[in-house]
Amino acid sequence: MSREQRKSTNTKSSRKGLCGAFGDCMTKPTIAASPPRQSNNRLELQVEELRREVKKEIELKSMYKLRLERTQDYLKYCLQVAQDNGFLNLILNKKDNPQDSSSPTPSSAIIQASTIPQTPATTQQNTDLSALIEQAKLNGWYIDPHEIELHKKVAQGSTAEIYKATWRGLDVAVKCIFPDFFRLNDSGVNFFAQEVETLSRQRHTYVLQLMGACLDPPNHGWVVTEFLNMTLKDWLHGPGKRRKERVTPLPPFEERLVKALEIAQGMQYLHEHKPMIIHRDLKPSNIFMDDAFHVRVADFGHARFLTDEEKAFTGETGKIFIFSLTAKKRRKLPHEKQTEFTLHSAILATHKKPDKHTISSSQTLSTYVYMAPEVIRSEPYDEKCDVYSFGIILNELLTGHYPYIETDYSPSKIALHVGEGKIRPALLEHEDNIEDLIQLIQLSWHEDPEYRPSFATITRGLKLIYNRLMDA
Repeated sequence: MSREQRKSTNTKSSRKGLCGAFGDCMTKPTIAASPPRQSNNRLELQVEELRREVKKEIELKSMYKLRLERTQDYLKYCLQVAQDNGFLNLILNKKDNPQDSSSPTPSSAIIQASTIPQTPATTQQNTDLSALIEQAKLNGWYIDPHEIELHKKVAQGSTAEIYKATWRGLDVAVKCIFPDFFRLNDSGVNFFAQEVETLSRQRHTYVLQLMGACLDPPNHGWVVTEFLNMTLKDWLHGPGKRRKERVTPLPPFEERLVKALEIAQGMQYLHEHKPMIIHRDLKPSNIFMDDAFHVRVADFGHARFLTDEEKAFTGETGKIFIFSLTAKKRRKLPHEKQTEFTLHSAILATHKKPDKHTISSSQTLSTYVYMAPEVIRSEPYDEKCDVYSFGIILNELLTGHYPYIETDYSPSKIALHVGEGKIRPALLEHEDNIEDLIQLIQLSWHEDPEYRPSFATITRGLKLIYNRLMDA
């Protein structure tokens, strides 16, 4: 082959190689194809998150549907009882015979009190607040808002923000109620006044101390207390959300037992107060600790007074209704035989309307973990609902685990099972020397409130257990 022919052949092959390489570039995938894969991963995560949200919504819907069905069934029963005993006709005929209401019988008084919605008038709210202002000034705990120097916000709830502040040179915590809470709630001033009044009556080592209050809602509805930076939840589990794995070492057993005893002593004081104070929202995040790691039972936003008369609360509304039977006899009756249960409570439970600052679903669901089954079922309840909450906390202190962390249940599903009496947190196993403590926990969270001990009994029992273990 001549030199010119070889040169021509080499030129063609080199062109073919270039074209082949260019073709490969056009047909083969390049590194730039990887971003769609990452995008797909993000989409999959978003889809999975949406699935979890949908699952929660379905569980919530099931829970509320079950509660609604129970309320409707009980309302039908109450109407039937009213009709069988002539109460229904009495209520319907009341308009035609107004003169009969001048001297009602005890039975009719009970029915009338429970069937007529009691909405506090604005004048009554102002009167109550005026009386509280006078009481605060007389006892030296009225605080002018100009005396408070707010610093950083340390927490926020459904109805208020909590700030670290300075008052007369002292570090304090200031709970600032949202102005809209007063504007959008007819009973907002009453609720605020009741929380302040509840705190103003407390004088106990293990109950949060009120320093004073700014009593000028809506813009200055402020509750001023001692400043405590740590909760029982933080002390036991460390900061952050619920986890199955511990992020901090578990405190020594004797220290956890002391915390339980201090909580019980604080709650005994509240329950033996005249009138009795029911906390209704006892949980580790509402129990604070001072610099010496002693507890303070706190957050009385849901607390209610319960007098020595025959009274009980309803789980849905928290309003008080009168029973004709004594508390002891009433508890022994089957639920369907409690004939004096008010019609109005069932109606309110069915038609209660949320407002802007009603507790959010996430906050409510976290509270459900510590809530007594009778409260979840919107049934009448008394101070023993706090004993149930304490039983859950006592077991949490003993095991060092969040309640129900051993399950994959959402808070709403936990509430369903607790309300049906099907579930309790896992107990500590293989501990022979604390069997009496396990028994105390089981009694405290018993399904029947009648079997739950009083806090006086719990305090005595914990002292005996502590002394026995320390002497061993």
